[in-house]
Amino acid sequence: MVGKPAEFSFTVKDHVQLGKELDMFDFDAAAEVSGSKFYYLKNEAVILELGLVNWAVSEAMKRGFTPLTTPEIVRSSVVEKCGFQPRGTNTQSSLPLKYVAFLHCFRTEAGAAGTATRGLYRVDQFSKVEMFILCRSDDTDMASEDLGAPAYRKFDVEAWMPSLGRYGEISSASNCTDYQSRRLGIRYRPESSSSASPKKGKNAAPTQFVHTLNATACAVPRI
Repeated sequence: MVGKPAEFSFTVKDHVQLGKELDMFDFDAAAEVSGSKFYYLKNEAVILELGLVNWAVSEAMKRGFTPLTTPEIVRSSVVEKCGFQPRGTNTQSSLPLKYVAFLHCFRTEAGAAGTATRGLYRVDQFSKVEMFILCRSDDTDMASEDLGAPAYRKFDVEAWMPSLGRYGEISSASNCTDYQSRRLGIRYRPESSSSASPKKGKNAAPTQFVHTLNATACAVPRI
């Protein structure tokens, strides 16, 4: 745990109240156009979202991540296999491959509405910056009931939310080992341990499946 929950001498307003008072959100208009759990950002909220995205991507780039923008419509076969780049063989020296992407996410979650999920906290479309790493198995390493099907290990990051009086998830990082790479055919060829020229053809070292990791750098509505 880092830091302690802040204490205030006034009644804390939640983001829904602040957004309405400052004319930064419009949930009603979005609901008429797209349905519930959608929203319009307005005025300073738009600038804030763009600033958060730019900051998150910039911080990842400083740490060696390659920025990407990606299609938001993909083949169902790729979705089923978890969305990493399909097929291909990399050399060990090219690993790890580190990517950061800004994208829009879509989801539909069943559940009762309440103060814990109102406003922007749990919506059906949202913007986020996601990080992906493809690496060797020896370069990798949550409560088990919260793991997604592909995840071998997962860490959640939570922040104190004053208006709710509790912590809420703002990010997660998952180690999926070779669950996705086996389905997508993503391999690498280990380098020879000797100083001799690398072997080719039948004498080359057998390929191995990469391990994949993914983590949310910034889920904009949660921040």
